[in-house]
This record gives sequence, C-alpha cells and structure tokens, in this order.
Amino acid sequence: MAERLERYDEQNLDRLTAEKAKLEILVSRIADGAILLDMDLSIMLINLNALTVFDLGPTKEEVIGKKIYKCLPLEISSQLLPIFNKLKNGAINLDLNFSNKDLCVQSIKFKQKVIRVFLAPVLDQNIDKIRGIVMTIQDITKEVDLNEAKNKFIANVSHE
Repeated sequence: MAERLERYDEQNLDRLTAEKAKLEILVSRIADGAILLDMDLSIMLINLNALTVFDLGPTKEEVIGKKIYKCLPLEISSQLLPIFNKLKNGAINLDLNFSNKDLCVQSIKFKQKVIRVFLAPVLDQNIDKIRGIVMTIQDITKEVDLNEAKNKFIANVSHE
C-alpha cells in the first residue's frame, strides 16, 4: 500500500511538473507582455515581452518571487497598485457570470512608450474566490503615433 501511494505521489508530481512546463511555454509565446501574480502580488510567471516593455532585466529569474510594485517603475506601479489592492481585497464587485472580467488601465506613458494594461482575476474552481491576478501588457506606442498622424492629416486637409 505504501509503495502504491509513493508511485501515486510520483505520478502527481510528474503531472504537475508537466503542467507547469506547458504553462510556462504558453506564457512565453504570447505576443503581448504577460505577468501572473499571486494574492500577495508576487510575480509567479512573466514572459520576455513583459520584461522588455518594463525594462525589468534580461532574465525572468531576476523578478520571479518579487513583489510587482517593487519591480515596476514608480509611474506605473502608482497607477496599478490601487487597482491591485481593490482586486486583492475583493472591493471590486465582479459579476462572476459575466464573460469579460478584465479591468483595463488605458494609456500609461512610460519613457517614450505608451502601454495599455489589462488586469483579470484568476478564480478558483468554484469561481467564488480570487487566487491571483493576470496582467496583459500591450505596447500601443505605434497605434498612438499613427492616430496622431491621422488627426494632423485630417486637420491639414480640412484647413486647406
């Protein structure tokens, strides 16, 4: 019986390790920046695109396990921390049956970049308790620049 229990533990450990590897590969292949936080706001997973957008360093090992607000630049963390705390404390009333649970922070200016951050809660199996937070980061600098150029062009054409 002890031998069967030991084999079962080994199989579970192998299965969990394989699932973690799949999740890390999936996150690393996402075109946008992606960060997975636990309820203490510690970074559990981060992809290369998120490291690049926030200039967090060359490797994800440098930030895994650290608090997100200690890693992000002040101008970004000051905007996101109140939302994190509301999510963490359950102060944002989420209709859990609603299909889109994302919160969006529009147009954060950072250095010469303009980024958009989406926050979504990670819910447990019963969909009644928040287990973490997923951040999706989009660099929308080119979109903003193109929109400004379009507006200038329209203004010039209408003036002429």
